[in-house]
Amino acid sequence: MQKLCICFSLTLYLKDGITWLNVCDFKGFKSLAAQVYNIGGLPKTFLLSPEGVILGSDLTLEQISKMIN
Repeated sequence: MQKLCICFSLTLYLKDGITWLNVCDFKGFKSLAAQVYNIGGLPKTFLLSPEGVILGSDLTLEQISKMIN
């Protein structure tokens, strides 16, 4: 499973030019990160400031537009 996850991330990076880090601890929703960031389903989205501060999560396009304009 680890090789599959790493291969998939590398394929996305090469094919689609993804520039962020993809990580996986293979614990799913039981992982520490999922618990800390309240991730109980996918997709889960976060709006981050340039400093990396979470400004919101699971926002609508209208909400995002208001926050960034």
